[in-house]
Amino acid sequence: MKPGRNDPCPCGSGKKYKQCCLLGVQAQADDPRQLVWRRVRRALEGFPARMLRFIDAAYGAAALAEAWDEFMLWEGGPFDPEHDQIPVFMPWFFHHWSPDPQETDVTDAALHEVTPTQLLLRRKNKQLDPHLRQYLESRVATPFSFYEVLDTEPGRGLSLRDVFTGETCEVLERSASRILCAGDLTYALLADVEGLTLLEASSPIVIPPIRKIELIEMRGA
Repeated sequence: MKPGRNDPCPCGSGKKYKQCCLLGVQAQADDPRQLVWRRVRRALEGFPARMLRFIDAAYGAAALAEAWDEFMLWEGGPFDPEHDQIPVFMPWFFHHWSPDPQETDVTDAALHEVTPTQLLLRRKNKQLDPHLRQYLESRVATPFSFYEVLDTEPGRGLSLRDVFTGETCEVLERSASRILCAGDLTYALLADVEGLTLLEASSPIVIPPIRKIELIEMRGA
């Protein structure tokens, strides 16, 4: 049950709710970034299911298995919706996989080397919610990368630095900001909408800081 303004704050500080955590809730509600975040989230409701139907109709039923094989380097067995890498695979499938002309079973050559998101933007651009369209355009343009966590504000966001480019950004992210700590490394995909950076796909495996040099060396190889 939501506490009343004059009730003791549930955080245990001993103060009234209105003099403690309610201030943070109100500040968050007034933050224009939160308004954009909520609009993007509304636009994304039901999107994965719609996207899977679109891919099935455009590329054929075999596309999912074909993409899964490529993602798992042909060593992962049949597609497993419960696999721990699904949070990374599905965004990669939507935004960065495309049929390989030399190996695909997709017969329409016009779809070869075209990602599902690129095709969706071509065919349904004017029908898309403006926030969803901007989100998808950013997803296509932005590659996955490794990011170092510089700072966290649990429940609000993260400061990240791209391990390869050195670029830094402030990311609005509620869940991962409660899990990741300064110094951690994560493999992720970011998206920009109206100047707001979102962490939209992140590997469930947190990479320890000691691996940073190894990653940089791998990039240079």
